[in-house]
Amino acid sequence: MAKVIIVEPDITPEENERNWRRTEEIINLIINEVRMQDEKDVHEG
Repeated sequence: MAKVIIVEPDITPEENERNWRRTEEIINLIINEVRMQDEKDVHEG
């Protein structure tokens, strides 16, 4: 998976890593929601 690191002068590497992990969590939640909706659509015809 591609990884983009945004470096801002006032953000420590630890904060950057936490922000990235949170972004990944949000992306995964969206992907899971879309998958569930797709499955629901398939079952409903």
